[in-house]
Amino acid sequence: MFARFIGLRRKLEAGRKRQTVELTVENSGLTPAQLANAKKAMRVLKLDVSAPQTKDKLVIFLYTVGLNPTEDVIDSKLRSLNLHDAQHITFAHFCHVWFAMLQDLSDEEEILRRAFQFFDKDGNGEISVHELRTTMHELGDLLTEDEIMSFMAIMDIDNDGVIGYQEFLSTLKTQAPDNDEDQEEMDEDRWVLSLQATLSS
Repeated sequence: MFARFIGLRRKLEAGRKRQTVELTVENSGLTPAQLANAKKAMRVLKLDVSAPQTKDKLVIFLYTVGLNPTEDVIDSKLRSLNLHDAQHITFAHFCHVWFAMLQDLSDEEEILRRAFQFFDKDGNGEISVHELRTTMHELGDLLTEDEIMSFMAIMDIDNDGVIGYQEFLSTLKTQAPDNDEDQEEMDEDRWVLSLQATLSS
């Protein structure tokens, strides 16, 4: 309990520090190439980088730079940057929101990469049925044999008998076929549990 309190206090202190730091293009964290792309996106959208913008324009900007965030995600990022009550959003704010979302993507990619490596026992860049079965057994038989074969069928997009990294990545980032929504949600929950166990091991 004490440790959780300390963690909460640190988060609050970090939040206060963020409030005192002015959000500028220079401290957004974007690389020069990314900043150039951001300015190009603004030109394409006919938005003035020196003029205040709205949340709707931010959404369009994020689509233009290749992201497809939900409104909840955007609101969360604005809140974390203390911009949720702002009437106008600047180009610098656009850059900070974009960078925060890029960080999330990087974190997700890293998590999935580590998970794939854990399943790929021989390190050959592919997950076989045997490797999937072995990993599930090491994690306490979180999936039944039928569920293992079902996930293998879903993930093996090119039907070559193994799961490549791109197949693993694309399958976990998209929804499974809508055969039975309740069963699908249950299977997804079990799969998430197995990944969580993988990453905590």
